[in-house]
Amino acid sequence: MAVPLNSIMAEPEQPLALGVQLAAAAAMLLAMISLHALGLMAISNWRPLEERRLKASRFGLRALPLLGGIALSLFALHLVEIGVFALFYWLVIHPHAFEQALYASASAYATLGAPEERAFRPWRLLIALEALTGIVFITWSTAFIVGVVEKLRS
Repeated sequence: MAVPLNSIMAEPEQPLALGVQLAAAAAMLLAMISLHALGLMAISNWRPLEERRLKASRFGLRALPLLGGIALSLFALHLVEIGVFALFYWLVIHPHAFEQALYASASAYATLGAPEERAFRPWRLLIALEALTGIVFITWSTAFIVGVVEKLRS
């Protein structure tokens, strides 16, 4: 029998049981790693990123649309990841509006800080993990762009 999500909620000031937070954090981390890896693979399979096309493009003004497309794709990927965390917060924590969950998620992902709303306090471990996820994924994306630039320069 399924346990209603709101039945595992703690009082607004009390953190949830460590096991509940760790299980949610592990599930979200695995989902986010898979999502980011699949996103990078999809971007890598983009036709202009083929080895021979990169060598033909060379690094210069002609590479600007390519690099811009990659940057926009990575930005969209990060927005999707923020959205997945926000959806979890909205479904489980029940903030008044999805916008509130989205703001909390974006703040954590971009390491601006944890949300001040009392509703998020029981999930503070997951929010901290989202901040770490954001740092790692932004770094991973930066390394991806650097790799493309290196191929353009060779």
